[in-house]
Amino acid sequence: MKKYALLILSIIVVVAFASGCTTNSYKTYDNNGISFHYPTGWNEVSPDKLSLTVEGILKSWQW
Repeated sequence: MKKYALLILSIIVVVAFASGCTTNSYKTYDNNGISFHYPTGWNEVSPDKLSLTVEGILKSWQW
């Protein structure tokens, strides 16, 4: 019985480690002195389409 338990545990460990071994494809952003890699699923948004307003409630804190 111990042999089967060890075999099953070994198979589970191998499957768990193999599932983490996936290939990731990245694009590289390189502009204005900044360079970094990002996933291919991300889309670049032009600055004129960004909303830079902050919405929320400002609370005044008193000590």
